[in-house]
Amino acid sequence: VMEVAAELGAQDAANLTSVFQNADKADSLNKVMKVAKESLGSAGEDGKKKLDSSSLNILSSTLQNADQADSLAAVVEVAAVVGAQDATNLTSVFQNADKADDLNEVVSKAQDAGASGSLSGILQKADRASDFKKVTDQLDGVALEGGSLDVFDKIESVADVFVAVAGDDEIDQDFAKNILGNTDAVEDIKNAVTLVKEKGGLSDSKALMDFAKKDVSELKAINKVAEKLGSSEDALSAFVNDGIDQALQLNEAIDSGNLDADALASDIGSGGSFSELVEA
Repeated sequence: VMEVAAELGAQDAANLTSVFQNADKADSLNKVMKVAKESLGSAGEDGKKKLDSSSLNILSSTLQNADQADSLAAVVEVAAVVGAQDATNLTSVFQNADKADDLNEVVSKAQDAGASGSLSGILQKADRASDFKKVTDQLDGVALEGGSLDVFDKIESVADVFVAVAGDDEIDQDFAKNILGNTDAVEDIKNAVTLVKEKGGLSDSKALMDFAKKDVSELKAINKVAEKLGSSEDALSAFVNDGIDQALQLNEAIDSGNLDADALASDIGSGGSFSELVEA
């Protein structure tokens, strides 16, 4: 470890204090640094890989978070198993060593689920490990008929929804089940959540989780109606605040020609009441 620190020009208190404080993790840190040298280093005249100061900004986090060396070592071992021990896959892991414990949990669950094809993407987004863990923490409590491969395949989009809806609050299990069980529609769910947050001012996590528990067909209908109302801010706000629970019926009425979306948007923009215009 000290040899690598010397190659990097990182022999200072900022980079080595954690190394000294976590001497019991020296073996794990040494394993990580050997992998870092092979994946990030350049071959010298003797053919051996060496690091230089150009890698300092990548590996400083690894040295400064030596307390998480065991988790880092476990992650790079899994990377070796799936053929992902290279700079493309591990740079973000080294840069975000402070999230190694969370990343290790996510990677372990992905490996247990047989989601090896998703591991490269997870490693490359190591900065989002804590967000991903919000998702994987729910897997033990939610029975998914088709397994969890789709969850790991789309974990970034799923995590986007979890963060947008729940933030740092406790996750409602029914909400989690609806998202994890409908990963094929996660973009539709995310778009609907974004709509009600931006146009309806909905920000309370409980209210957002209740909204995101709606049947996916209803959430899709909400997006379709919003799209058909176009760019009218007045119409979109009116729909979100006064008509969102009627989305399925409104979408069907527009598709059948019984309701003119352009005229509705125009009338609302002129001061008309959404409820009165729809009922008319």
